[in-house]
Amino acid sequence: MTQILLPHLSSWLRRLAIYLALLAPLLPGCSITTRESYISIKLADNSSARQSYHRLSIYKREQNFITKLRALTTNRGSHELFKSIEVSSDIFGSPGLLVSPGKYLILADCSHASVTVKKGHTQELTLQQLTFHQPPVDYDGEDGMFQILCERFGSPVFSQKLTSIFKLYLLSNIDQIFIHMMPLTVTLDLSERSTHIDLAALRINTANNEKTKFFLSQDKASITMTAGLPVARWIYFLPGEYRIAVNGSTKSVTLEAQTPQEITLGALRVATPAKTPLDYVTRFNAEPPTFSLRSPTEQTHHTLRLNTTYPLLPGTYEIKLTGGHQTIQVSVVAGKQLTIPLNTITIHSPCTREASTWQQQQLCPKIGLTLYESITDEPTQGSVGVPILFFAKKILVQLHSAHGIKQAVNARPGQHKEVVLGSLTLTPKVTFQNNRATELIRLEVLDDNTRQGFPNSIHNSSHLGDSKERNLMLLPGEYQLVSYESIKTSTRFKQKKQTVSFITLAPNSSHTVTYPFYRRLPQTQPANIYQPQSGD
Repeated sequence: MTQILLPHLSSWLRRLAIYLALLAPLLPGCSITTRESYISIKLADNSSARQSYHRLSIYKREQNFITKLRALTTNRGSHELFKSIEVSSDIFGSPGLLVSPGKYLILADCSHASVTVKKGHTQELTLQQLTFHQPPVDYDGEDGMFQILCERFGSPVFSQKLTSIFKLYLLSNIDQIFIHMMPLTVTLDLSERSTHIDLAALRINTANNEKTKFFLSQDKASITMTAGLPVARWIYFLPGEYRIAVNGSTKSVTLEAQTPQEITLGALRVATPAKTPLDYVTRFNAEPPTFSLRSPTEQTHHTLRLNTTYPLLPGTYEIKLTGGHQTIQVSVVAGKQLTIPLNTITIHSPCTREASTWQQQQLCPKIGLTLYESITDEPTQGSVGVPILFFAKKILVQLHSAHGIKQAVNARPGQHKEVVLGSLTLTPKVTFQNNRATELIRLEVLDDNTRQGFPNSIHNSSHLGDSKERNLMLLPGEYQLVSYESIKTSTRFKQKKQTVSFITLAPNSSHTVTYPFYRRLPQTQPANIYQPQSGD
């Protein structure tokens, strides 16, 4: 009988305990003590931080795979499982945030703490305050004007980006945070209620309110560099020595704490005349036409586009067309725009002149050009129908269809110039004589412009050494056809030079010249008669 009643008695006692627990709050003088666990956080200066609780995160280390878990890899290479705990402002009050016993990871601003909460206990933590003092400027609070990047724990998942936040609440010292990508190590002074860091302020102004970006890197650490930062706004940095970079121009600057500093940029524009078909240059070179900019103190070049205004730091620079060899010096002044005009010429064949599109132009015979900005420079290559870009007042041109002939072509400042080639046909009339032979026919340029612009330029002629008919595409101008002959006298051979013809070739014209070409008559040789020898 006792064995039968014991199970029923145990069940009744359990039910009675449940009823008493439910009725206890309703009965006067009756209470039941519960052993609950809490996490409580306070500030070192005893101020209120309830407004910043949304930047707190709490994770419980779990081993139960049934719950919703998050697997993270720490910087130690191990894997840990975390369960996110919802955080409310109660964590700053008393008794704190109600949690279950266990191990927790608490993330604050750029810092963390690992705690173990026991049953019936309250785990208390203290937040130290880190304050960044702003310089005395009108801060507009735009995104990116003051930016902090850091990792709160040993995993990129816990990285933090704070914008326009000047007061941080830390659980521990910070190994490294980045202020606009500049590293900073923070050691908290536990004897003080808060730690203060003074900031520097910098604003870059453009000459005509142009939109651009500038970069700032530590002067002695060329690897560290900020992302592009906007101009015409105050931006806060850590005090120190920096190097500013704007569109390839650079400048060293020292930023001092609580001392605002402004720098006004100049501007540079390398411009081509209106109606220059630059898209043909792009198609021919397979890339847009550009120029390079280099500071005399730097070894590297920065590539910039034509017809674009670039804000630059004031100073002296060297610019050169990409693919060209002529370098010119320019001086950029703060608050002013400098425009460097480019000269452009298109040399057309009659076919490319009539073509209205690039596709039609590709059906025309190809005639290459060799271009000399200076007779001592390495030449560059071009083609008829494609604009030539250069800084000088004139350029020396050699057509591949007339090897050896170089002619200076004058630019038309402020306008795109077009030159159409002419066609010259040279037809030899062969004549046989006993004592006379043409050794060489040479087509020479009669061009004072070329000699004045390029005084060291020689070989402005094309040698025609045989009696073949030739058709040459030439630049409009004055030419002469010269003959060099060998005349046999009774005692010796005599050289003779004579001008066969003067030629004036107009643009888009055809001209034919017939000239004598002398050959000697073959010498009559006596027949070689076989004479038998004795013994044959």
